[in-house]
Amino acid sequence: MRRVAALILLGVFLGCQQQPEIDASSDETLKVSFAKMMEGLSKEEVTRLNEALKEVMSASMNDLSSSEARDPEARTERARKSLHGKTASDVLAEAERIKTERTVGSGG
Repeated sequence: MRRVAALILLGVFLGCQQQPEIDASSDETLKVSFAKMMEGLSKEEVTRLNEALKEVMSASMNDLSSSEARDPEARTERARKSLHGKTASDVLAEAERIKTERTVGSGG
C-alpha cells in the first residue's frame, strides 16, 4: 500500500510538470531522453523509475517468437517500441498495470 501511495505521489508530482517523452528512435536519442527524464528527480524517484523501465521492457519480451528471442536486434527493437513516446508517468503507470496483471493472473 505504501508503494502504491508513493507511486501515486510521484505520478502527481511528475504530472504537474511538462514531462519529457522517451525518444527511442536510436540508441543516442534514447540515452539523451532518459537523461532529460531523470533531471530533477530524487535518488528514490530515479530508482523507482529505473525499476519501472525494467519492468516495462521485460514485459515487452514476453510474446517474442523463438526466432526473435534469439535475435538481439529484435529484442532491442521490441524494448525500444515499448518505451517510445512514453513519459515518466506513463512508464510508472504501465509498470504498475503489468505488476497488477501478473498478481491477478497468478491468483494472488
